[in-house]
Amino acid sequence: MGNNSVAVIMVGALGFLAIVIAGKWLLSEPDHHDCHVVQPPIITAQPPVSNHPPIIVRPQPTRPPARPPIAQPYPGSYPHYHNRNEFWQGYSDGWSGNIARQRCPEYLQDYQIGKYDRQCNRHQYYDQHCPPGFSLRIPGFNLQIH
Repeated sequence: MGNNSVAVIMVGALGFLAIVIAGKWLLSEPDHHDCHVVQPPIITAQPPVSNHPPIIVRPQPTRPPARPPIAQPYPGSYPHYHNRNEFWQGYSDGWSGNIARQRCPEYLQDYQIGKYDRQCNRHQYYDQHCPPGFSLRIPGFNLQIH
């Protein structure tokens, strides 16, 4: 049985080697049936014959690009909302340009402030009023680290 196993392995290795060599030979052979080169037709352009003089159009003067709209001032300061997650979620959505997801007054006030800071390209209200620490609110669980 040992001699048959070696013979089967040798026949398998030779078969694999034959498949690899045949595959390389088939892939390297150029296929003349797919290599049709199509020459585009040669078209010579004839200048138009006209008795009329050419019409020259002068470009109109360009105006400088319009300035972006000036952002409105802050709607106010809301210190009684600053420690609420809804307030800062609204700021984050306004800053990111997302659509408003909630309708509570805390969220909507800071949504407008975040939108204003995005238009001005700065985090001014966030830097001035965001309370230090970490706050996490999940229904049934409230974690605040100050």
